[in-house]
Amino acid sequence: NVYGKLWRDWVDKDGNDFDQLKTVIEQIKHNPDSRGYIVAAWNPTEIDTMALPPCHTMFQFYVQDGKLSCQLYQRSADIFLGVTFNIASYALVTHLIAK
Repeated sequence: NVYGKLWRDWVDKDGNDFDQLKTVIEQIKHNPDSRGYIVAAWNPTEIDTMALPPCHTMFQFYVQDGKLSCQLYQRSADIFLGVTFNIASYALVTHLIAK
């Protein structure tokens, strides 16, 4: 599995598909003051089937002073390539959601 699948097609405890990203976007629209907007890429039940466990394990959105921010949590990082790509990617995702 890759990040996109876990963000958009997480399987819940009942075996149903759950779109974490869509849910978080809808929740931000209806209650921007919450701090519970977290999208996870770390699924312990799937780690052994992955070529490499996720480096960025989750990200959290919050709204402060009317502006959307994103906090990224990583367990590991390739400082020369991965981190710079992650910063740009999550900045773009945050910008798109803020629109």
